[in-house]
Amino acid sequence: MRIWLVAAAICASAGLLVWALRRPAVLPSPAPNPPVARALTPKHEAIDRGLAWLASAQEADGHWWCARWSDYKKYQDLPGVGEGAGDLLDPALTALALLPFLYDGNTSTKGRHAAVVGRALGWLRGIAESYVAHGPPRYASGGPGPWHWGVIAEDYNPVAVYAALAEALRTGQEDLRPLVEAGVRQMLADRRKEQRWASTLNTYDIGAVVFWVELLETAEASGISVPASARGDARAYLREMTEESSGRILSKDVCKECLGGWDAQCVAILTRAWIDPGPDPLRDKELDTIAAHAPVWEPQWKLPEDPSKGPAGSWSCGRDIVNYYYWYYGTLAMERHGGARREPWRKALLGALLPNQVGSGEFAGSWEAVDPWGRLSGRVYSTAYAVMSLLQLPRPH
Repeated sequence: MRIWLVAAAICASAGLLVWALRRPAVLPSPAPNPPVARALTPKHEAIDRGLAWLASAQEADGHWWCARWSDYKKYQDLPGVGEGAGDLLDPALTALALLPFLYDGNTSTKGRHAAVVGRALGWLRGIAESYVAHGPPRYASGGPGPWHWGVIAEDYNPVAVYAALAEALRTGQEDLRPLVEAGVRQMLADRRKEQRWASTLNTYDIGAVVFWVELLETAEASGISVPASARGDARAYLREMTEESSGRILSKDVCKECLGGWDAQCVAILTRAWIDPGPDPLRDKELDTIAAHAPVWEPQWKLPEDPSKGPAGSWSCGRDIVNYYYWYYGTLAMERHGGARREPWRKALLGALLPNQVGSGEFAGSWEAVDPWGRLSGRVYSTAYAVMSLLQLPRPH
């Protein structure tokens, strides 16, 4: 057996020698090789893993089911968190979960996650068509159960759904144009006469305002007309909410630092920039405020031992807590307007997010819902905002 192997090796070597002696002295120029994929940076690895987890969490019909990935049932004794509360925000959560896929360059026809985008758009289109035909549903009865989250669903669901569809339109999904146009008209018409941009739940809660800005700003980028009165209403509302000497958003919430605090400043920055794109000294004050509170992984907040104390006793948190909502809109504000403030914020964001992405197991690629809003919105919410934050950072040259 060894003799045959040695003979075969000798024959092969001789063949190679003959081929080498007979080949032309000058080789033709080889065809250019395909470009070698650049090694992924830790940031892009985190983005890819986050998107992969979100894709795995999508339901077969295209939506993301809040109750499946949320621990809200732990808190059903808190005011307003009743049976069924976890289902009320599915439209807003699905709109939010779709956005990182769109920002990553996926559409319903191209990209690694085209199927995810196609299913999500199909589900959201059905929701939006129902809104246009019948108006957004009204959940807030004032009775027991999920009434509190019903008010939030009324504030967030329609505008978040339309904002996601507007982003899909901007990326080329032209068949969505009539639906987005109808949504813009509906949202601008279906507002209270006074404080038209204020939340139904709390005048000082401006969290949903950022979705209004995203909807109108993105719709305008696609050539959809937005009446000047929309900017006028937003300007009047912000003027009422802002302390001129400091640029701080006035807050009467139970935790000024994390509920209506730094996150509200980011919303105000982005809204003011949409209203008046030019230089704004007040915006600079606001940017200084959030620059002093860059992301840091300190999940200090906790629920009280006695939830019977009501909403005023339902939060306890420090100033620099994990807050994915704040981190994302703060990153948007910094990337657009931050100037020299950008680089420290970028480093802080990477330092907070990259080491704390789940590394293994069922939830690998996601981020824990350890911020104040995660008690109901859950892991899909936290992962979507974390991925979007990373996507806003500049790509390496």
